[in-house]
Amino acid sequence: MGGVLGVRQLPFHGLLASCATHCSTVDSPLVLSSAPGGALLVVLMVFLFLVGPIILVVVILQLAAKAMERRTELLRGIAARFPGMILEEGAWLQGPRLRWHGPGWRGIVSFFAGAKNSPPYSRLELKLEKPGPVLRLTPQGLFSGIAKFFGAQDIEIGVPEFDREYAIAAQPAEYARRFLTSDNRARVEGVRALAGGGSILVSTAGQIGEIRIGRYCREMSEVVEFLNRASDLAAALAGPATPEEVQIISASLEKRGACQVCGQDLGDKPVRCRKCKTPHHRECWEYLRVCSTFACGETKFE
Repeated sequence: MGGVLGVRQLPFHGLLASCATHCSTVDSPLVLSSAPGGALLVVLMVFLFLVGPIILVVVILQLAAKAMERRTELLRGIAARFPGMILEEGAWLQGPRLRWHGPGWRGIVSFFAGAKNSPPYSRLELKLEKPGPVLRLTPQGLFSGIAKFFGAQDIEIGVPEFDREYAIAAQPAEYARRFLTSDNRARVEGVRALAGGGSILVSTAGQIGEIRIGRYCREMSEVVEFLNRASDLAAALAGPATPEEVQIISASLEKRGACQVCGQDLGDKPVRCRKCKTPHHRECWEYLRVCSTFACGETKFE
């Protein structure tokens, strides 16, 4: 059959041969692909396409490793200035941390420079020696206002400017009013000032606590100031209970009763707290490693 509009149709293999002949002529725009320089360019482009991302990742990892090394050296120098402070280099993604302690608390100090969906912070995580009430203090904001609208707790301590600035929750509620004295309010404000008046979190629940600001303390002077102010606030959070809050009453030696840890009968040979004389099963004491009486804190038995 003849071609459409008078154009002769070629078999498929003939069409390929015709294209190959055309591409080999000097006037063909595809002649560069068959030239040595053109082939080298194609190979280079393929190489960059395949290997380029790997090279970029390696460069980024090297820069991150150098930054981590500088940060570790900075914190090592700071740890040498504070008695009892220990540097923990930690995992690569975790970064170096500082392990520290003060009156009534032990803690881990960590820093995060921030990421796309994670804001920066400087944080002191606390383990309090004595379990205490629940407290959570954050700046007032849009979400705290919405939470309050739906019934979330927001305690007022009777200081208008502080009440306007912070959302406060506590259990029992009276604890927030007792704790937030003028001195402790000043401690909270002092820590928050390091974040330029930005975000802060102060929380305790039992023996666990946290002090965190929304800023990455980069320079040595900033880190040292955060350590000084946060540790001062931590000591206040871990402070001794007042006589009105806790009374330690000696346990009767005549009554066996039940173990305060497991609730089972004490049996004939309980061990007793060296401080308040509360009886325990020996295995319960060794498991707990501290007296089970609230705020006693004794770690030895007799």
